[in-house]
This record gives sequence, structure tokens and C-alpha cells, in this order.
Amino acid sequence: MGYIEDIRKINALAKELLLHNIVQSQDEAVVKAREMLVKKDSASSGSDYIDLSKNAIPQQEGEKTERREEWKDAMAKNNEYIIAELRKCKSDIDSFANQLSALRSELVQVRARAAQLSKKEEPVQNVQDIQRIRSAPTETATTTATTEEKRDYVNHPRSGNYKPNDVAIEKFFYYGNKR
Repeated sequence: MGYIEDIRKINALAKELLLHNIVQSQDEAVVKAREMLVKKDSASSGSDYIDLSKNAIPQQEGEKTERREEWKDAMAKNNEYIIAELRKCKSDIDSFANQLSALRSELVQVRARAAQLSKKEEPVQNVQDIQRIRSAPTETATTTATTEEKRDYVNHPRSGNYKPNDVAIEKFFYYGNKR
């Protein structure tokens, strides 16, 4: 039972070390946790300490190098993928920049054409504006007259067609306590 409890303590301490970024990997965390528990147990009990490193499954150097090689291969693949994605993004940005510059030059051309056309059409527009101004007052006078006629026929509650008998004065004023 003591061996299982010691492993649980080491695992819990290793997780805490990783959580607080004291160590970089799980292996380092386990080694650091063992050292910390050895110091704690040797200070408190001395000879009762069970050496977990003897009971633990030893890792061979070959396994460590294989893991490192696998890690390096994975990192190399990851780097290649990231570089490919960055190149793709750069090409997309370049194409967008080219499209934007083409649209800007087209906009400049359209504005120039519009300016030329507006200079040619100015006399025609001035005559049309003058005619519109002359005819506008007569149109507005006729529209206001028709709206006033419509208002006379519509009884709207806010128009003021109330009689004193229609609404009691108690509904407008409150005679109760002010609090």
C-alpha cells in the first residue's frame, strides 16, 4: 500500500510542477517530485524511506533517444506545414494587393470620365434645375392644401375635439397622499 501512495504523491506533485511551469516535461517533473519527496521524507523519518527509483521501471537510454528523434521529426513536419501555410498566406496577400491596386487605378479612370461627362452635361442640368425650381412652389402649395383638407375630416384623439363631459377632471389630477 505504501508504494502506491508514494506513486500517487509523486504524480500529484509532478502535475503541480507542470502546472506552475517549474519544469518543462513530465519526465523532469517526476524526477523533481521524487527528489522533493526524498528530501521531505529523509528530513522527517530518515531510515523509513522506501527508494522508489529502485522499484520503478527503469527507462533505457534507447527509449529516450527514440522519443527525442520522434519529437524532432514531429517538429520538423510541423515547421514544414507552418512554412507552407505562411507562404500560402503571403501569396494570397500579394494577390489581394494586386487586385486592390488594379481597382484603385480603375477608380481613378472612372472618376476622370465622370468629370469629363459632368463638364459636358452642365448646361443641360442647369436648365433642368431652373425649370424644377420654378415648378416646385406650385407643387408644394397644392400638396399642403390637400393635407389640410384631409386633417379636417379625420378625428384624431390628440386633435382636441374633446368636450368637458367626455373626460372627467379626476383622471388628470391625483388628490391622494404625496408620500
